[in-house]
Amino acid sequence: MVESSVPVFPSPVLEATLIALKTRDLKHGRATLYDHLVGTADVLRAWGQPDRLVHAGLFHSVYSTSSYRTQAATYDQRPLLETLLGREIEQLVYLFSLASLPELQLAIGQAGVKVDGLITVRCGRDGNRRELVVPRDVVDDLLIVHMANLIDQAKDGQGAPGLCLSRVSEVSGLVRRPEWASTSLLLSLEAGISLHEEMHLLDLYEQLPAAVIDHAENAGNLVAACLGRVASLPELHLWRGVLALRAGDRSAAAADGREAQLLLEVRGTAWDKRLSKAEWAQLAQELAEQTISAESEARLAGVGQNSATAMAAAAMPERFTRYLLRSATAQPSRAAGWYPELSSRPFHDASQFSISGMLEEHFAEIEREVSQLETDTFHAEAENIRRTGRWEVMILFEAGRMNSENCAKVPRLTELLQSSPDVRTTAGLIYLSRVKARTKIAAHRGGSNMRVRLHLGILIPEGDCKLRVDQEVTGWTAGKCMVFDDFYEHEVWNNTDQDRLVLVVDLWHPELSTAERLCLEAIDRQVNRQAQGRANYWETNRKQQSRERQQRSPGQ
Repeated sequence: MVESSVPVFPSPVLEATLIALKTRDLKHGRATLYDHLVGTADVLRAWGQPDRLVHAGLFHSVYSTSSYRTQAATYDQRPLLETLLGREIEQLVYLFSLASLPELQLAIGQAGVKVDGLITVRCGRDGNRRELVVPRDVVDDLLIVHMANLIDQAKDGQGAPGLCLSRVSEVSGLVRRPEWASTSLLLSLEAGISLHEEMHLLDLYEQLPAAVIDHAENAGNLVAACLGRVASLPELHLWRGVLALRAGDRSAAAADGREAQLLLEVRGTAWDKRLSKAEWAQLAQELAEQTISAESEARLAGVGQNSATAMAAAAMPERFTRYLLRSATAQPSRAAGWYPELSSRPFHDASQFSISGMLEEHFAEIEREVSQLETDTFHAEAENIRRTGRWEVMILFEAGRMNSENCAKVPRLTELLQSSPDVRTTAGLIYLSRVKARTKIAAHRGGSNMRVRLHLGILIPEGDCKLRVDQEVTGWTAGKCMVFDDFYEHEVWNNTDQDRLVLVVDLWHPELSTAERLCLEAIDRQVNRQAQGRANYWETNRKQQSRERQQRSPGQ
């Protein structure tokens, strides 16, 4: 393996550039774009790749990509990045933003997988296709960065392993650089694993952590079955080492610890990202020393609990099936948003939601952040609800999408919100709501009884400023939370000369189990993903049709 003598940040300039591009403020999965860029560079460095690829990995998606549309840098800033990174590295970053992995694979296939020469890549986004002629060695560079990119971000919503091994194995076979196959990198790329084999592996591993933590009889069989499919994943050796140490086989535990240490370094990142690479490495070191610290035991228990929660979804209550059947057959109406067997009342006891106590405890910090917001941070609420006067909002999270710009203005509040399991993420809203003086919002209803809505009072005027839910009328108190069911008809009025400001947070109905929440979130994510994919497909076809009409029209 070729060793890189340069760390990810050989000078403060590169790190300062990433920070200046606000990559720490941009969401990427469950982490930030900054975390993903550094993680990708760490993988490339662990693989012994030359500095140009390590640094290309460090900036690989700052221009956005075909699947990650957020721009940390625009193409107008290319001269600046070229000055900082050098022309060769900036060119790789630019090409990465244009050429997706499927487009590179298609181009290689059409070129006959030649070792040398030029390859024509048809790439681009939003219907603006173009052909780029790229040297084969540059294509190899892009493939390697794409593999590191895949491995760093392969995880599900909780950090458990996601699909990537079969994809990386497939792409690895396309790299025609002679030194590539001679490195020990292939030990960590699970050469030849198929998609079906990887899916079976994930099915087995989904059960493994909980089985080990709970001392289940099948734990040994599960870890053996996983290792029988792929022997080069460090986490599998660590779970087997835990079992060995519990059984009193200290030498076997130490051997698994040492093997896991080696594999972690070769891979450059964790496979199971519910723990960080450093946390898995600590466990590996402890197993090598034939012991497990209380800290590591607690971390493993957390992974086991996460795994058990996911498996609990298999034992769903019968009402979940009834909800799905109704959703599939109901006409577009409120019936489709009704989940069976949930109790209903206009107001809920706010103290039963842990987020209420947390928000109230940290109210002084929240109030301080909100008081510093500029007026133009808010905009008129766009929902089709009748009103007189003016109703303004500042969106933080909208149907699972984080407004990074707004969240960066209230970082402490954002941190608190993201730490709560009560928050309804994929299909909920979180925003600051300002009802201006002398404003009335007409009666309306929410779309589902699966959520309840929390209001934290921030700026509350004295006088006739109220909320009616069904037949109950109440007001807000600064620093205190209320929770109501907005599936009931409700309305708001502010008949004072001052503005009313509250934080609005959508929460899961308290009677929904963790398993039900997981499945409902999964449905929401899949629906959102499919809707976006269809919208992109329709728009691409529309643009293609429009271009061809223009080409056929004389004088165009």
